[in-house]
Amino acid sequence: LKMSRKEVGTKCIILCPTRELASQTLTVIETLCQANFAGWMVPGGLSGGDSRNSEKPRVRKGLGIIVATPGRLLDHLNKTESLLMNLKGKLQWLVLDEADRLLDMGLGDQVKQIVQLIRANEASKSQPWWRSVLVSATVTDSVQALAKERMLCGDQSWMWIKGTNEKSLSKKTVETD
Repeated sequence: LKMSRKEVGTKCIILCPTRELASQTLTVIETLCQANFAGWMVPGGLSGGDSRNSEKPRVRKGLGIIVATPGRLLDHLNKTESLLMNLKGKLQWLVLDEADRLLDMGLGDQVKQIVQLIRANEASKSQPWWRSVLVSATVTDSVQALAKERMLCGDQSWMWIKGTNEKSLSKKTVETD
């Protein structure tokens, strides 16, 4: 069964604090998709550098994974109708890469606006239908507060996973308020 890119929709959004990190992340995602999902899971970047109009045709065709900076994604959510259509009922993952830096750089409000626009686009606005992943080298009070944000995670619980030098993982589950 062959599905078009529009039918697949956007399954994952990865938000990065800088264009440089978004570019590096996109390069890795492109390699993974080409090796494992060639043809039907197409990644793309929305991070500035190019004009928004040059990004629009890729968005219209359908991007399975979007790697973006918050400002550029917010711009597209407000002005590129096909992006909202590609997200509707299809988004499964919202990843905030370097969440501590996103907050330190004052991008927390843009992240909240993005989530509000995505949720407003859905028929059922009571509970997020996606999984949220926050990646951070440090778990500051502001990162913990963002993780507990009802708008971001609804009534879902959070699991904190910390890597150690022994290459084992310690897990701690944190319930949201």
